[in-house]
Amino acid sequence: MIINAAGLLEKIDLKGKQLGKINLDGINTVNNDHGLTFDGKFLVFSKNDEAAAPGNNSRVYVTNAEGSNLRLVTPDFPSYWHGISPDNKYLVYTAQRNGEWDIYRIPTASGTEEKITDAKGLDDGPEYNYDGNWIYFNSHRTGKMHLYRINTSFNYV
Repeated sequence: MIINAAGLLEKIDLKGKQLGKINLDGINTVNNDHGLTFDGKFLVFSKNDEAAAPGNNSRVYVTNAEGSNLRLVTPDFPSYWHGISPDNKYLVYTAQRNGEWDIYRIPTASGTEEKITDAKGLDDGPEYNYDGNWIYFNSHRTGKMHLYRINTSFNYV
């Protein structure tokens, strides 16, 4: 497992034995949004960057599982990572743009973010299902938090 240890990512086994910190080129402000891809090859995480912008300043990074080849995926902030497609081609995340919190996706390799939701209210916590056909997320768009899903085969709005 990978846990956040005061802004650093640390490996532990299932019995809680510490296996060491992951070297992320001096990054020590990882927030609680982190995880491995389905195949375990890549580590994705959100990092707070006070130097870039005080307050809402999280952006999404990808690295090899052991911490090498670190790269920024979402240059805009705030962006909070939540899920990756089973084929590792897309990341889904919650981001605030123009004062609204919506769900976005971006190619893992690099590219332009795509806005998936466009409703008033908080859209948060996107995750792909096991085969990549659906993205599940929660939303406060009705005034109460509910679970929604979007089929990944249609054009995003």
